[in-house]
Amino acid sequence: MYEYLCTKFSREKYLDIYLRHSTPPGNAEDFFTLLIKQPPDTDSHNIPLLTWKHALAILQGTYKTTSGTDYNVILARQPRLEIPEHTHTFFEVLYILSGASTQSVNGNPETFVEGDFCILPPSARHMQTSFPEGMAVKIMIRPSAFTDICTGLLKGQDVLSRFLLDSIYNENCEQYLVFHTGQDQGIREQVLDMFQEMFSIDVYTDRIVTGMLMTLLTKLSRNWQADVESVPLRNVDHEILTYLEENYSTITLEELAGHLHYTVPYCSRYVKKLFGCTFSQLLNRIRFQKADLFLKNSSLTVNQISKMLGYENPENFMRAFKKIHKMTPSQYRELYHGKAEKERLC
Repeated sequence: MYEYLCTKFSREKYLDIYLRHSTPPGNAEDFFTLLIKQPPDTDSHNIPLLTWKHALAILQGTYKTTSGTDYNVILARQPRLEIPEHTHTFFEVLYILSGASTQSVNGNPETFVEGDFCILPPSARHMQTSFPEGMAVKIMIRPSAFTDICTGLLKGQDVLSRFLLDSIYNENCEQYLVFHTGQDQGIREQVLDMFQEMFSIDVYTDRIVTGMLMTLLTKLSRNWQADVESVPLRNVDHEILTYLEENYSTITLEELAGHLHYTVPYCSRYVKKLFGCTFSQLLNRIRFQKADLFLKNSSLTVNQISKMLGYENPENFMRAFKKIHKMTPSQYRELYHGKAEKERLC
């Protein structure tokens, strides 16, 4: 495992030469196209945007999996290259096994050393400016892993729970966490066990790795709470999200304003400022993530689900769902279960 993590593979050597000798230097889009064999998307600021399809491309290229297989958590070796600024639609965790990695996160220079866990939210802009020697593991996590599977991580009152909840629902979140675990051998072995599991790809791999991730993050919260750095959290953000999570089927803007002791107009402006969207848009995000969970993991009818989400008329729920997913809730459920059955048979 250590030999694999230390190896500089041919594509990495080629990219290193390409970056050093290109005149003018190769741009970020070229870099990521060469690294993951497909061009990246771009965000509203024209920064390369890596989506979950790019994470799956890394999985397929590294572990020789078949296309079409879906995962919630993917581990890969962090390249020892200068990586241009980019952002992504998923969580990214960088764990330094040895050496030091110099990064820029949202324009802030950072140096991560052995034992550091840097947890970046989906919207983070970051680049690796130096990582000459050493080893690091990158963990890519689909946001739905927390809303569909590891839901317990969102319900705590610790720094990690507040960070995850804020990152999932707040488009303007620029916070990131750094746990300083030093030479904790237990944490180190857990990460390496997760990485080893990725080389035993079968229909159980994702479930096992996802469960191991939840245990790892919970242990970080329990044992390293005093050694975590973060941009200060605004407690009102967490209070709003927690209140919406608990009351999503019946909540109104007026009720939220009353809970916070704000006037309705002020509460409306405050939500827009914090989350970059209106109260209705934020509530819909939460409701449709719940709908996704119910459709995938329960036998509830569409009418029952629509009622649980707060829709008096199921037709309104089905229209809103189709607008987002381009298919009906029933078609969405059938498609998901069809893929799951195909993976089970493979």
